[in-house]
Amino acid sequence: MFWGDFSHEAAERALKSAHWLAIERDGALACIGSVRMFPYGAHIGIVATREEHRNQGLATAMVNVLTNKALEVAPNVLINVEKSNAPAIRAYSSAGYRPYQCSSCSGRTGSTDQRNCLIGEGMDRSRSSII
Repeated sequence: MFWGDFSHEAAERALKSAHWLAIERDGALACIGSVRMFPYGAHIGIVATREEHRNQGLATAMVNVLTNKALEVAPNVLINVEKSNAPAIRAYSSAGYRPYQCSSCSGRTGSTDQRNCLIGEGMDRSRSSII
């Protein structure tokens, strides 16, 4: 099982449709990140840092690079994050994202689903305003 009900086949499709970046330290993978392009803009997906490399600013750096590269071709960039993921929220906030809306990942209103997401406001091309 991969992130709840996410099937292996769905994970493979998601992996193939994303653009990936990696940060290496001492020849080993330290942090990875992905971005997917959609008609409305870009969506930053996975950002993950190995435990031994956390709290060094790698996730924030990854989000900054993914955002800047995506803004070269997309009108805006969005991030979703679980409300309980404080380290990710800190990294995304450090990269300039701000909380926008809380909603259920499944789109149901009033849901008690614990997977509620904090949807980060995306940066526009000028990065001078938050959408």
